[in-house]
Amino acid sequence: MFSNLFGNNNCHCSDCCCERGPTGPMGPAGVTGPAGPIGPKGMTGATGPAGAVGPAGKTGAEGPAGPKGDTGKTGPAGPAGATGPAGKAPDNVFASFASYAIPLTNGSRIPLDPQVSDPTGQISYNGPSNIILEPGYYLISYGVSAILRTAGYIQVTPFYNSAAHIEKGIYFKTGSDSSSAAGSIYFILYVPSQTVFNLTFNSPVTATDGEISLTVLQLRRTS
Repeated sequence: MFSNLFGNNNCHCSDCCCERGPTGPMGPAGVTGPAGPIGPKGMTGATGPAGAVGPAGKTGAEGPAGPKGDTGKTGPAGPAGATGPAGKAPDNVFASFASYAIPLTNGSRIPLDPQVSDPTGQISYNGPSNIILEPGYYLISYGVSAILRTAGYIQVTPFYNSAAHIEKGIYFKTGSDSSSAAGSIYFILYVPSQTVFNLTFNSPVTATDGEISLTVLQLRRTS
C-alpha cells in the first residue's frame, strides 16, 4: 500500500481496491533535448521558369592558330591575256664561196674560196673544196661557167649526205671550139646529220677560165 502511494500510480491490486487521487498542477518545462538525426532528402521540386538573359561578357583572348587545312581544288583558268609584242627574229645564217679564172680538170672537185663566212658555225669551210653543213634545211644556189677550147660539154654534180646528186647538177654542151659553157641552179636540201658538200667537174675536153659562185642559206625550220 505504501509503495503504491509514493512510487507508482498504477494499481496492482487484484481486487481493484486502489483509488487514484486528483491530478496535481503541471510542473515547469524541462530542458530541450538534443536535436535528432537529419531526415531523408525530399523529392526535387518542379523546374522554375528561365531567368532573363544576362549581358554579354567581354571578348576573350584570341586562341592559337589551328592546323593548316588541305589544299583546295584548282580553280578554272582565267581569260587569256593580251598578246605580247613580237620577239626579235634571229639573224639569218648564210655563207658564200667563189673561184675565178681557174682551170677545171675532168673528174676533180671544184676548188672554192670563202667570200662571206658564217660566224655561227652552222656553215663552215674545209678547204680547198669542202663545205661542212650542220643538221637543218638549206637553200643552195650555185653557178658555173668556163671556156671549152674544143666542142664538148661540162657536167657539174653536187655531193652531200654521202651521195652524188646528178639531179641537182648542171649540164651544158657546146657545138664549136672556144665556146663558153655556163649554167646555174638553186634547190633546197635537208641535212639530217653533219655532212660534207662539194661540187665535182666533168668534161671530156679542156676547160679554162672557170668561174664558180656558191651561196648557202640555212632556213628557219627544225623539222
